[in-house]
Amino acid sequence: MKKMLSVAVLICGTAGLFAADLSVEAQFTITGANATKSFLTVVGPTASVNKDSVDPKKVDVVGAASLKKGTEVWNTYRADAAKSPTLPFGFQNLVKYGVSNVAQFKSDGLSVVKAADGVITIQFVHRGTAMKLVTDETGKLDVVTGTQLKRTIGFIEEGKEQVLSTEFAPSGTIKDADFAKIWDAKVPGGTVVGKAKTTALLPDVSPSKTPYVGVVQFTLTGEVLNIKGDFTVKK
Repeated sequence: MKKMLSVAVLICGTAGLFAADLSVEAQFTITGANATKSFLTVVGPTASVNKDSVDPKKVDVVGAASLKKGTEVWNTYRADAAKSPTLPFGFQNLVKYGVSNVAQFKSDGLSVVKAADGVITIQFVHRGTAMKLVTDETGKLDVVTGTQLKRTIGFIEEGKEQVLSTEFAPSGTIKDADFAKIWDAKVPGGTVVGKAKTTALLPDVSPSKTPYVGVVQFTLTGEVLNIKGDFTVKK
């Protein structure tokens, strides 16, 4: 009996050592067309939300359209006390598609492609910033060491569509964004576009002194993308 009790205590203690400081799961169809498959779950120490979904009354509104304020819950973990992002910008924005409607997917030009070897490549442009995430062959992405890129290519005014540099989108809109050129490191930044200036290609990493670290599992089944990650705070 004593042996069994000791083992039980050891297991519980070990589980506690590896408990996540923050857990996130998001799911959505990559076109945004079937919101019934979409949700966002965030579990953290100060605020949590379980399977928040898209508000059907806001199908034509660009931006967050959640029923349980999932975006607000997620935002509480996106920056540290010094207001530095605690996770890469691309990942922070990607999970919000779990509570966004089809209008946001179209506005951002979200592209999700799974190669024959299992690598999933995700690209989109949100509020003038292009973002790219690339998993390994098993669909995993380490948020510290994984392939994550970003580049400012335009700007947005509240209530309006984003305006992109014609260097990367001939029409200045998302409909003809040239991702091959966006991710070409040989193309320099510095071009003025409205109220912004394009930047060089940059790694997308958290600048926080206490970032969240961990590995995210991406699973693409048909047109449904599931994203699940457990994170701990780097001390």
